[in-house]
Amino acid sequence: SSQCIDVGSDLVPPLPTTTSAANQIPLWQFVLAGGMGGAMSRTLTAPLEFVKLQAQTTTNSYRGMMQEFQSCLRQNGIRGLYAGNGVNCLRIFPNAGIGCLAYGQILKCLPSSSDNNNSSDFFWRLLAGSAAGSLATMITYPLDTIRARLTVQDVANHNSYKGIIDAFHRIWAEEGIRHGFYKGIQPTLFAVAPFVAIQQATYDGLKKELLQNYQYKPSVPLFMTCGAMAGMAAQSVVYPLDLLRRRIQVTSAQGVFVDTYLWLAAQKVLRKHGPKGLFQGIFPTLIKVMPAVAISVTVRDAVLGRLG
Repeated sequence: SSQCIDVGSDLVPPLPTTTSAANQIPLWQFVLAGGMGGAMSRTLTAPLEFVKLQAQTTTNSYRGMMQEFQSCLRQNGIRGLYAGNGVNCLRIFPNAGIGCLAYGQILKCLPSSSDNNNSSDFFWRLLAGSAAGSLATMITYPLDTIRARLTVQDVANHNSYKGIIDAFHRIWAEEGIRHGFYKGIQPTLFAVAPFVAIQQATYDGLKKELLQNYQYKPSVPLFMTCGAMAGMAAQSVVYPLDLLRRRIQVTSAQGVFVDTYLWLAAQKVLRKHGPKGLFQGIFPTLIKVMPAVAISVTVRDAVLGRLG
């Protein structure tokens, strides 16, 4: 089976199987398939990503999806809805490729399970997905930081970043590597590892069940449905961590101080908004994640020849 992952903003590796057929597929094809699906998915869902980030990072009351759309269109036009999408695509291509490659290689090093031992198979996929997602995130995290800041900034502000290169130079000069590019890496890894693990194992489990036990034929609607359901399940579990890491990641760009330690950031959110604050923006996030993962899965499996 093949897999594609989305971490709210983050990972889309396809999931190669451990069968001989999968081993015959060149490694570069997995990288290419992951990058193509990720870039297409992110571009088609960029307006939803904008609303999701606004909901996660605002320090005021969240106004709702339609209000955020209308406000962005009034202030920045259509361009505002796609702010940061270029760097997002540049980030997701290597992220997806690294995640895919790492996942396939890690699976080869783990004990194989029989087709009848579904619980063991699920566990190894959880472990491999967690490790692959963490590795890909650590390598491409600086691009994710730049993308997040470009997305949430007010482009009409004279002090806003002029683009990817300008953001890179300014973050490097003003904040450095650790406190600039890798700000929020700890909560990000805490969110990415379980997200990728849950989504990869869930997607494979759903597809295997439907194809083998219910005799469904490989198809675009089937893969999209499995991917959307897996993305929804994983995002619902890790959403509070995803929200906190975004708050930490973009605060320097907004000029607002938030503690870089996860538990301190959580305390501030809880004091101001209560427990519901940890789930602020989950609805637009799910609305974005489900089609994003569905698109990525379908493109990935099509490039890998999984649609039959």
